[in-house]
Amino acid sequence: LVVLKYVSIVLVAVNPYKDVDLYDKSIYKLYRNGNVRQLDPHIFGIAEEAFSSLDQQKQNQSIIISGESGAGKT
Repeated sequence: LVVLKYVSIVLVAVNPYKDVDLYDKSIYKLYRNGNVRQLDPHIFGIAEEAFSSLDQQKQNQSIIISGESGAGKT
């Protein structure tokens, strides 16, 4: 079941309306300690890239989360 996909630089997430194991600690550690560009699309990868850019380039970063009410953004 693919619920996360990159479209250009945008991460598109589709709510499968069921529990999926995408947000546990082992997944977080994989993206925190790995090369996110070689891993599957994930919000943890977006966060890691933003944090790395903030740290290395000393420039502000933004992550925009958008979607319908009740679509699973939280």
